[in-house]
Amino acid sequence: CHKGAVDVVTVVAGCPPARTIRVTGRTRSCNTMKQMNNSFFIPGKHRTTNKDLWTHYDFVKHGCPIIWRHDEPFLPEVWIYDNDTPIRRVMGDFVVREVNGRNDYGYKYNVEDVGCTRTPQSWHGMSGTWNAQNYVSCFGEDSSDTALSRNETKKMYEILNGSYGNNITLARYEANYTFELTVLSPNESYCHLTTTFGVWVVDAPKTSFVGTGMLLLAISITSSILIVSYYMFKNKILDEAKRVLELEDS
Repeated sequence: CHKGAVDVVTVVAGCPPARTIRVTGRTRSCNTMKQMNNSFFIPGKHRTTNKDLWTHYDFVKHGCPIIWRHDEPFLPEVWIYDNDTPIRRVMGDFVVREVNGRNDYGYKYNVEDVGCTRTPQSWHGMSGTWNAQNYVSCFGEDSSDTALSRNETKKMYEILNGSYGNNITLARYEANYTFELTVLSPNESYCHLTTTFGVWVVDAPKTSFVGTGMLLLAISITSSILIVSYYMFKNKILDEAKRVLELEDS
């Protein structure tokens, strides 16, 4: 041992080249699902652009979609993989966005429910770029920002986590979602971890067209009743007038 020598330890922090994330969940045979009609229509009222869209689900790009009941809350189960080997489940913060611009989903909690001490980040405020490099939690002692307004406290809290109760509320009718998921917590990995996956909502009415159909049926029945009533009343009046004329002639 040399006097005055200094031990130097070099720590290399990087991202394993084969590291990815995957979302797991209930699904059906992909071979069976691929034989189905995977083109679907999204009405403009269910999109942020308010424009109708015909699109299709890409099995190669997004994998086999998760099948979900419309009356169950949804929380993606996210796992870190090296090649095809699962390493661990992601328990930190992550976010999702719908790649087709759907807006007919929400979140269980709002900002007030989770107890933020500062304005939380959101997709609207992040201008489309939101990841571990620019993520700032809304919790902590550093609350130098101004107090949250009442409007801010009632906004949906968009950040999900593998260890607490926030989740996604999906449409209560049949719908096809394609989500992009990004891990926010830097503690999970030095990698930029993102993936896409599908969720198909089943066991529900076929969109709001069912309600529209029922309304049109009710209008049709009501109109028919009014028309029949009108002619019955008209015939009654004519018969009464005829009877009066016959009495006058006699």
